[in-house]
Order: sequence, then structure tokens, then C-alpha cells
Amino acid sequence: MVESSFYKRILSAEESNSIWDKLSSRWAITGFCCWYPLSNHKPNDVEAFDDTYFEQEVDTKNLQAILRSRGVETVWEIREFDDNYELELSNFEPHYNGAEGFWCDSNFDWVVYASHESSITIGGWLLPEIQAVWSNWQERLYEF
Repeated sequence: MVESSFYKRILSAEESNSIWDKLSSRWAITGFCCWYPLSNHKPNDVEAFDDTYFEQEVDTKNLQAILRSRGVETVWEIREFDDNYELELSNFEPHYNGAEGFWCDSNFDWVVYASHESSITIGGWLLPEIQAVWSNWQERLYEF
């Protein structure tokens, strides 16, 4: 039996910095723990949810399927102080692991952010796609 392996490549410091510069510029992110809902500034096409409900009611597989349906094959994972990666979509699992995390692809037209406050923020074209498959999303908005 042959085990399948997932594509996961550590980004160089130069790649990480370039991606972070573009991501933070596009989404007005001022720092790893300073974006919505942890900051007062809420971009128009962004919403934050309780991460436990998100995982239970949307789940990672549905999130991956939505991204796949829009042609996303690889995802960048940018962490607060861990290594940063280019991941195969099937290896994409957004969650807080002791470091704040952001995920996007080379278009920067969607974003996922997992915070230390048990929130998951979804932005861009991905937000209405999530809302379409999550009938009670309004009841699961993140609250401090």
C-alpha cells in the first residue's frame, strides 16, 4: 500500500515577508493579533465567528470544497511566529495552534484568520459562500 503524501512547503523568509506585505495591505491588517474581531476596524466583506461552532457546523471539508469549487489548489499559511507554508488544499485546516494564523492564496481575494480568542474570521468572496451553506451563521457570530 502506498501512503499518499500532502504537498507542504516551508516558505522562505523572503516569500513570507512578500506574502505578508500583500496580505496585510489588501486586508488592512495591522498585526497578527490586531485584526478583526480583535481590532475595532471591520472591513465590509469580513465576518468573525466562534471557531467551535464553525468547525462543528461548517467543518474543514466543506471549507475545502468551497475553495476547490473556485479553483483554489494551494493555500498560504502565515503564522505569528511559526514557520509559514504553501499547502495543498487538502492539507488546509485553519485553527489557532498557539500562534495567530492567516490563510489565503495568490489572488488575495479571500482570507481566513484564526485568533487566540477562539474566533475565526472569513473575508472576501469566501464569506457569502460560507453563509450560503451555514443556515444559522448569524447565531454564531463571535462576541467578546
